[in-house]
Amino acid sequence: MGTPMTAYAEQLADQLTAAGVPTVVDPKRISVRQLPVVLVAPPAIDYRTKEATWRLLVLGPGPGTLAGWTAIDELLDALNQQLPLETADPGTYTTPSGELACYVATFTTT
Repeated sequence: MGTPMTAYAEQLADQLTAAGVPTVVDPKRISVRQLPVVLVAPPAIDYRTKEATWRLLVLGPGPGTLAGWTAIDELLDALNQQLPLETADPGTYTTPSGELACYVATFTTT
């Protein structure tokens, strides 16, 4: 955990985008015209174990539509091919333009 979290998040976003998984760190860069996309959210940090559990929000159109679910399901699969994901919980993400379909995926770094 020697690297500042924001620097690691930006590096991770660049790595994923280069691998074909569109990823942003700044929520202001989410555009409904560019969905689906992954948003790297701040991690939960455990200073005792020196672990950071990252939350990656896989966002797509919807929620409540088959098209939205399909979009985030496919992007989640692509993300899982790039990172050792631990969990992925469904949900919604609220933007100024409305709600989006969402999976909150996690993985842990030390």
